Amino acid sequence: MKRIKENIYNSLITILLVLYFLMTLLSLIYTSDILYGVKIILRMSPFLIFPLVILNYSEYFNRNLLERCLQFLLYGVLTAIVICGVYSGYQTYIYGAFNPLNISNGNFFSYFNLTQFVDIHPIYFGTYVLLSSGYLLIKLLETRSTKRKKFVYLFLLIVLAIYLFLLNSFMLIIIFSVMMVFYLGYCLRKGIGLIYIISFLILSIYPTFKASYFLQEKLKGINIVEDFTTTDFSGNDFTAIKARNAKATSSIQVIKENPLFGVGIGDAKSKLIEQYQKNGFDHGVQMQFNSHNQYLTTFIGLGIGGITILLFSIFLMIYESILLRNPYLFFFSIICSLFMLTESILERQSGIVFFSFFSVMLSYNFRVLKNEK
Repeated sequence: MKRIKENIYNSLITILLVLYFLMTLLSLIYTSDILYGVKIILRMSPFLIFPLVILNYSEYFNRNLLERCLQFLLYGVLTAIVICGVYSGYQTYIYGAFNPLNISNGNFFSYFNLTQFVDIHPIYFGTYVLLSSGYLLIKLLETRSTKRKKFVYLFLLIVLAIYLFLLNSFMLIIIFSVMMVFYLGYCLRKGIGLIYIISFLILSIYPTFKASYFLQEKLKGINIVEDFTTTDFSGNDFTAIKARNAKATSSIQVIKENPLFGVGIGDAKSKLIEQYQKNGFDHGVQMQFNSHNQYLTTFIGLGIGGITILLFSIFLMIYESILLRNPYLFFFSIICSLFMLTESILERQSGIVFFSFFSVMLSYNFRVLKNEK
């Protein structure tokens, strides 16, 4: 415990994660569905466990360990990509067609069908791909990396970019594009790595365009202005934008009724479903949709206090990444802050583990080890 107290100032994000966990725990006092609330608390235990473990064993952490963690993330992602590719190819061979259902998400190399063998949500797996891509982008700029290694990194980047398009998510592509804009801006400013980033953009244009076929199909049925402005949420014919409009509208209405403390972690989803019913969003009721926006989900469950802690956590990570020139934390912050706009990532165990582990790991290492050679 003494070591934890001595080291806790080295990672302010740990304080915020623990506070978020404690606020979630306290919300059980005024929530009515205690059993569901306890289930959520247990799911969020990494918010408490990771800070305690990492701070208690801080003497074992160094730059080499950080590199190894990111390397193993990359190896795991690449292994999963190969396995999923082989399985999708096998399914295509069995059915005699890669898109037997003849729909945008019905082919074996897209969305849920692509990641079903490893049993992970494709959008959440996409966050691992994005962070792995960020790791490779940073490795391209290292002067100690040989030309041979850089060509390998370049090839792997193209593989990950293609896979992102196959995962069939607009937000994943947007996040990757934002990362590339910041990266290209840095390269232009420093005058380094330009040959590799230009090569990556040129070599990936055609394969990523072909991989985006099913995203193009999804766009055909979307009327952006109408889907954003409609207040008629009846029926079952929903585009991605219209469905998110219905979720966001209902979420904001629940928040307005309980702005200070929220409805409690146990009642957050049930109150939202009730609002869906009031708004005639029967499709949302049937599918039991959450907000698909972590900021709104947190505001519904924990009120102003919860959303303040979450927003400050994101801000702190971005600030620290710039202050300490921590590119890993910067990319991670961009990924999480944007991903939370379209997914309630703290509603799934995979999202909770990803966010809590890397936010503490990346923030702590660079604060303590920034002068380590």
